[in-house]
Amino acid sequence: MQSPPAKGISDLAVLVVDDEVDICTMVKYALENLGVSQIHLAGDGQDAWEIFCDANGKLDLIISDWKMPKMSGLDLLKRVRARNETIPFIMLTMMSDKKHIATAAQSGVTGYVGKPFTLNDFQSHVRKILRASDIQ
Repeated sequence: MQSPPAKGISDLAVLVVDDEVDICTMVKYALENLGVSQIHLAGDGQDAWEIFCDANGKLDLIISDWKMPKMSGLDLLKRVRARNETIPFIMLTMMSDKKHIATAAQSGVTGYVGKPFTLNDFQSHVRKILRASDIQ
């Protein structure tokens, strides 16, 4: 039995979660410039969780802030990992100390992008994560 062909970046469904509208807009713009066309936005972890559940396994990547109202990005990550251990999950945060990085890693984060970030750095990091996940 053959495995399905690798997904291309234009085929991806990405969930972007941040309570700062400007960050959501910037991340959406960066993803669109990479060729992603299906981008879902959420303003907090609770809304993101609902989108994740409604998507029923059809999301390919989650990019989430850590500190948000209603549900943190870390709590979202833990809930996602309880249902899906393989979906790439990138944490965006200003909390870049070793303790927070270790906590995110222990919870199953795929990548970590510190704020502030440039569009080029963000896009490079996303490409690296996608290649590691066999997404071109």
